[in-house]
Amino acid sequence: MNWKEVLKGSCGTQREKQQFEKTGKAKPDYIDIDGDGNKTEPMKEAAKDAKMKKSMEDDAYDTFREATRFAKQQWALGKSKKQILEALKKKGWEAFDLSFLED
Repeated sequence: MNWKEVLKGSCGTQREKQQFEKTGKAKPDYIDIDGDGNKTEPMKEAAKDAKMKKSMEDDAYDTFREATRFAKQQWALGKSKKQILEALKKKGWEAFDLSFLED
């Protein structure tokens, strides 16, 4: 017997039982929508976290694409990898791998 059945049994009228069904707790995140490992948080909160995580990933990807485009432009202008790395640091893109540029 689960907790809902126990509480349903203690309710007197059919109307009270229906009220309990409507006001029960939010469903837990059993399938772990947001991938954080917390399966006891409400699904609504997990969905919000997943949406925020997706937004952050999109922002990071856009930043990577912008930095890559900048590095390729600098390379086409004849700048060395060292000069490109310095320019990237000035723009705030410090940890960047330039291995995709051919020597």
